[in-house]
Amino acid sequence: MTHTPCPAGHRAALLLRLGEAVLEGTGWQAVAKGLAAELGPDTGIAPAGERLPPASRGDTVAFVVEVPDLGTWTIRVPAGADTGLLATLPLGEALGLATRIAGGRTPSRPDLEHLLDPLPYAALLLDARGRILFANPAGDDILSSRRLFRPAAFGQPLRPADRRTGERFDAALALVLLDGAPETRWIMAGPEGTHLAVHMRPAGPPIAPIWAVRAVVTLRAIGAAASAEASATPAR
Repeated sequence: MTHTPCPAGHRAALLLRLGEAVLEGTGWQAVAKGLAAELGPDTGIAPAGERLPPASRGDTVAFVVEVPDLGTWTIRVPAGADTGLLATLPLGEALGLATRIAGGRTPSRPDLEHLLDPLPYAALLLDARGRILFANPAGDDILSSRRLFRPAAFGQPLRPADRRTGERFDAALALVLLDGAPETRWIMAGPEGTHLAVHMRPAGPPIAPIWAVRAVVTLRAIGAAASAEASATPAR
C-alpha cells in the first residue's frame, strides 16, 4: 500500500532539515525520519560502509546516491512509495555540500544558496582567519544592521561591533580552530535587547589551504529575557 504523502508544508520542513544537516554535518537520521513521514517507516539514509537498520518488511527499494569524489550514500524507501519525492528534495546535493564542508572545501555559492538561504537564521562559513566565505540572507541582514557586527562582505573578517564582545568572539573562535573544541555556544548581548545565540563548530581538517572552510557559525535572535546568560564563558 502506498504511503499517503504529507502536505507541501511538510516538504518545505524537510528542505529545512536538509539545510540543518548540511550545516551541522549530522542530522541525517532526522532527515530520514522526516522522509519516513512521506514515504513510509522503513525509509533510511546511510553512508557507504554503514548499515541501515533492518526493515520491518521485505518489499523495500534501495537507491544509491553517488557524489563524485565525495562518497556514496544508500537511501532505502518502501516499495510503492512516492519515489518522485526524492527528485524534489536535493538530497544528493545536500550530502555533497556536507561532505565538501567537512573536507574544508568551499562549495559553489549557488549550491550553498539553494539549501542555506531558506534557513530563518544567520548561517556563515569562515576560513581559518575568521574571514567570511559565505553568508545566507539572514546573515547578510545581521551584518548590515551595524548593531552587533561591523558591516562585512566576502573575504572580510567577521567582527563584532563592541570591543569586549570582539575579544570574546576571538577567544571562542580560537577554542574551535586552535584548541580542538568540538563546538562552543554562548549568548551575545547587543543593544536594545538584540541578543543572539551564537554557535560555532569546526569544519574541515586542522591543516587546510587558505580560504578553506574552517568554521561554521550560526546566529539566532533571542529575547532579552535570556540576556542573563550573556556573561557566561563560552563552553567547549
